[in-house]
Formats: sequence, structure tokens, C-alpha cells
Amino acid sequence: AQELNCRVSVIAPTVQGSNTQVYKQMETAIFEFMNNTKWTNTIFQINERIECSILINIADRPSNDQFKGSIQITSTRQAFNSGYTSPVMNINDADFIIKYLQNTAIECTPDVHRSNLASVLAFYAYVIIGTDFDTHSLEGGTPYFNKAQQIVINAANASEPGWKAFEGNKNRYW
Repeated sequence: AQELNCRVSVIAPTVQGSNTQVYKQMETAIFEFMNNTKWTNTIFQINERIECSILINIADRPSNDQFKGSIQITSTRQAFNSGYTSPVMNINDADFIIKYLQNTAIECTPDVHRSNLASVLAFYAYVIIGTDFDTHSLEGGTPYFNKAQQIVINAANASEPGWKAFEGNKNRYW
């Protein structure tokens, strides 16, 4: 089984006059990408999947295939020997600018930045997994943080914001 049990919501409350179906299709494509990709070599049982959620708030749609907004990523884990969950991570990334065409699958090539959407999602998948593994053992998430760092290095020359050191200290680079 895959590692993540990711809930996905894509909303566009302030975007006027655009086809709302594209947001539902984007939501489905992201859900399938996050939950059906094998991110690690570790075998997870269904009940061991990392609970996480992604909320994408589209604030602007400059063109038919370009979207600007923010992405919020959260993850939780069950407290040891209990029935309750505890928050592990909550990140709000305001540098979310992507291109997405309806009915297009999201594909990630780990060593090449081809799509900002795929790179952002893969980056946060590895951060979620790394953070979760760190809650189980000292530096247990290091291999996944290294993969996230490799995505940042590959995206350093991307035209979209959020990947470069000089764009502030609250972005994916930092």
C-alpha cells in the first residue's frame, strides 16, 4: 500500500466566471497523485498510512491553464497506544503558481523539474513522510528530507516562486 491517506480540497471562492469543473478535476488528479504514488520503499498497511490534507485556495486565474493562490498542508499521527491523533505539521505556502490542463494526469520525474504542480506536491509528500518518520525515530525522516531538498535543487531555475533562497525566508527553499 502507498504511504499517504491524503484528503484534497481545491477551492476558488474569489475567481469569477471560470469553469468550476476544472477545480474538481484538479482535486481528483491531486488526490490520485498523492495517494497512488509509491513515495518510499517502506511497506505500509492501510491503517498505517499517514493522515494528511491539502487545501488549495485559488485566488486568481490569469489564463485558461494558469492558477495562482496558496496551498495548506497538514498532517497528523495517532498518539502511541491511544485513540486520538496529534497534529504533526501545518504549513501554509503562499507561493503557489501552477499550470494545469483539464483531464491531465500529474506525473513527477524525481530528477527533473517539469511541472511546478508535480514538484510542489512531491516536495510536500516527502516533507510529510520525513516529518512523520522523525516522530518515530531520531532523524528517521532524513532520507525523505533529502529527497525534498533534491526537488528544491531541481526547481531552482523554475520561473515560479517559492524555490529560491533570495525570495524570502518562508518558502520551500528554506
